[in-house]
Amino acid sequence: MTRVLIRADAAIDIGAGHVARCLALAGALRDRGARVSFACADRPGHMMDAVRAGGFACNALPVMPEDADAAATARLARDADRVIVDHYDLGAAWEAAMSVPVMTIDDVGRDHRCDILLDQNLGAAAADYADRVPADALLLIGPDHALLRPDFERARDAALTARRDRAARRLLVTMGGTDPGDTTGWALDALAGHPPAAALDLTVVLGPAAPHLDAVRIRVEAWPGPARLLVGTDRMAALMAEADLAVGAAGSTSWERCCLGLPAATLAWADNQRGIARALDRAGAARAVAQDDAALRGAVDTLLDDDARAAMTAAAAALCDGQGAGRVADVILARTARGAAA
Repeated sequence: MTRVLIRADAAIDIGAGHVARCLALAGALRDRGARVSFACADRPGHMMDAVRAGGFACNALPVMPEDADAAATARLARDADRVIVDHYDLGAAWEAAMSVPVMTIDDVGRDHRCDILLDQNLGAAAADYADRVPADALLLIGPDHALLRPDFERARDAALTARRDRAARRLLVTMGGTDPGDTTGWALDALAGHPPAAALDLTVVLGPAAPHLDAVRIRVEAWPGPARLLVGTDRMAALMAEADLAVGAAGSTSWERCCLGLPAATLAWADNQRGIARALDRAGAARAVAQDDAALRGAVDTLLDDDARAAMTAAAAALCDGQGAGRVADVILARTARGAAA
């Protein structure tokens, strides 16, 4: 049995995306017979309860400098066959301190000491990591490797079929689990006075650690049409399948929307999301918008056009089929087994 330790954090300031995508990968590894555990720092907004609820052991770490974190994680990894790290504050020096092979999940082209590197983003290229990883490192690049839970793949065919002849009525707004800058509140303010809003059935999703949750709740209650706020839902695949258009952050949820062909206006509330938003816009899979009221209203108007929405659905669905976690898990297990046999 292959034993894998995943080092990833969630927090109010960094969001939930790192842990969420690692949970998807952990599930795919477990389905293939691996034993997976996590190590997460005890930061405000951590997702350790969600990790444990998913059936995975989770080691709580204090917030430490990189070298101390590396030493603590290396001790936890003594019985592991592989470490997976998804963390912007832990880099090549941290990876070099591990005594077992390391897979790194990255989005921004940093230096690494790993034997597998995953960058699931559209527009990423192997050239981004030239001379940044060991020569024999295996690169997994692009949204074919996007780490989604299996419920997105299961919902895909029905969602794409339902979109063919459905008028736009349901709007989904989701800016990530924590949305520290309250982009959700801004979007609702920008759209509430826009005439089409009264005809849109609104669903807003936030995590329980979102710092502006109460303010968003007030805005949802004031929405001119039907509206609901869901906190900490585990039904994102169903919600995206039911929605006709979305306003969302250009993070990991971009690939969930693409898998289900959900037309979206995307905003980058973190620096690492800007490239994703631009690449999706160039591919016709979403509309990238600045945090400007008129720009957001114009993007929503575009998404209300049946032909534009159909074209965006097709472009988005072509980018991601929802099978990435399984593909990555197969690579990890095969590579780890070859290393153990060498």
